[in-house]
Amino acid sequence: MATERGTRAMQNDERRRSLVLAAYHLIAEKGLEQLRTRDVAAQAGVNIATLHYHFSGKEDLIQAVVEYVMHIFSTPLPVTPEIVKPTTAWDQLKLMFYGIQYRQQATPELFVVLSELVLRAQRSPAMQPLLKQLDAGWHGYLKQVIGEGVQRQQFRSDLDPETTATEFIVLLKGQFFTVSAAVIRLILSVSCKMWPIGLFIERPDSIPLRTCADAPELFYVVI
Repeated sequence: MATERGTRAMQNDERRRSLVLAAYHLIAEKGLEQLRTRDVAAQAGVNIATLHYHFSGKEDLIQAVVEYVMHIFSTPLPVTPEIVKPTTAWDQLKLMFYGIQYRQQATPELFVVLSELVLRAQRSPAMQPLLKQLDAGWHGYLKQVIGEGVQRQQFRSDLDPETTATEFIVLLKGQFFTVSAAVIRLILSVSCKMWPIGLFIERPDSIPLRTCADAPELFYVVI
C-alpha cells in the first residue's frame, strides 16, 4: 500500500512538472497573453480535468512557472573549463556574467519567459512577491560581492554596495531584454588586468579612459 501511494505521488509530481514545462515553452513560443490552459494540457498530453486537478487556474499555473524560472537560476552550472573557483570579488562577478551567458545559449527561451513574466507582474499583484523574491536574492548576492570587493580594495573605495547592486541589476535587465547576448559577450571580453571596469576599479588620473584596447570607453562612461 505504501509503495502504491509513493508511485501515485511520483506520477502526480511528474504530471505537474510536465504541465509547468508545457506552459513555460508555450509562453516562450506564443507569449503570456496567448497562453491557454487547454493548449497547455494538450502539450503535456493530458486532459483539461487533469490540469485543473493540479492547478486551480491560469494564474496558479503561471505562478508555478515563476517558481520554475527561480529554480533554473538557483541551479548550479555544469562544470566546464570556464568555471574555476573565484578568488576575488571580480572573479565572482565574471562567473555571474558567464552563468548568464551560458543560460542564454543553453536555454534562450528562459529570458523570453522572464520578460513576459515581468510585464505580467505589473498587472498581477499575486505574481509580484515571487519576482521580488528573485530580485532580492540577486541583489543580496551582488551587494555582498561588491561590499567584499570594496573592503579588500579590489573595487573603488567610494562605492556604496546597496546602490551599486541596484544600479547593476537595472542595467543588466535593460540589456537582457534587448541585445543581451551581444552585450554579455562584450562585457566578458573586457580583460584589462589592472583596471577591468571603470565603475568598480579606481583609475588614477594618469591612466587614460582607453587604457585597454578591449575595454571600450562605453564601460567607463555608461557603467
